[in-house]
Amino acid sequence: MNAPLASVVARANLIANVLGPLLIANDCDGWGLACAQANFTLKQPGWCDCNTGAPEPPEEAYYRDAITGAHGWICCRCRKVTQLG
Repeated sequence: MNAPLASVVARANLIANVLGPLLIANDCDGWGLACAQANFTLKQPGWCDCNTGAPEPPEEAYYRDAITGAHGWICCRCRKVTQLG
């Protein structure tokens, strides 16, 4: 990861640690990728089961690991995986 991108990722991590998963994460531009990497750092192990019996499904946020390219969606409530790839 180059220095400017590392700086952007560091800022996104700070924001995500305060606000939680960043819904603006994507894989289309630098800021979106930084937010996706920040969401990856928030990801908890396991699969989400928040939708079981809930009146509304939870919001989801895109995550992506900048090193491996692994990506998917995490639940904004429990931060566990809802969808891979």
